[in-house]
Amino acid sequence: MKQLVGFILSSIAVVAGAAPATPEAPRVVQLVDSDPAATKSFDQDVAGGAHLMRYSFNVMGAKGVGLSELEGPLFTIGSPDESAEIFYVYSGTATITQANGRDLPVKKGDIVFVPRGVAYGGKDFVHYKHAYIVFDRGKEPVADSPSEMTLLRPRELTEKDFQTEGAAKRHYYYRGADGSSVRVWEAATSSAESGHQQTLPWSEYSIVVRGSVKLTSGGTSWTAHAGDAFFAPKGTVLSYESHDLRKLTVVSDVQP
Repeated sequence: MKQLVGFILSSIAVVAGAAPATPEAPRVVQLVDSDPAATKSFDQDVAGGAHLMRYSFNVMGAKGVGLSELEGPLFTIGSPDESAEIFYVYSGTATITQANGRDLPVKKGDIVFVPRGVAYGGKDFVHYKHAYIVFDRGKEPVADSPSEMTLLRPRELTEKDFQTEGAAKRHYYYRGADGSSVRVWEAATSSAESGHQQTLPWSEYSIVVRGSVKLTSGGTSWTAHAGDAFFAPKGTVLSYESHDLRKLTVVSDVQP
């Protein structure tokens, strides 16, 4: 299931005698197949008998971000990958199979962290769909990196699990060798707003686990509610307004 998919808009056709087109500015994308940036990149049966449908997102900076749908008995265990992965189960049920023999049943709403070097597959996929990001592609793993797949449970965090950083509170699950991180964010107050547009210095894959956030970018606004996942590439200019927000965020494309 782990694939480095997606496209970077790096090639622009030039009509003779005309000026080159302006590259599309980075924007926030909803990690659903109905987003205008979603492109079906795979749709067929795979070894083991499951049917895999995969979508990538044709947005600058979205390489390694995608959406997978699976139905059927088995997706065989692949090779270990020297990167980490987070996936969020949008719908359905399945059992994720690990090379170490330990199985992990998953269902709608689960957030799964796959450490670097962990090989996995799956079985018993029923109406299964998840959104994923691949990150932390550094050559050297962090010293205390987990050794097997785990479920992350940001809904269960309490006040003592957070540290205050400015006007926000954060809980860190993981810090990668390349400067990436997996963290839960919430505002220090029930309602918060940026007050002005900001340019993201990194890419963010986020899952809203509580409350809501209204994102405005490029003149377009969209409100993400609990259960929604989205991706904001590095360089995206946006502002936000949140209410009772708690979200899990993977920060990537950062300098160590």
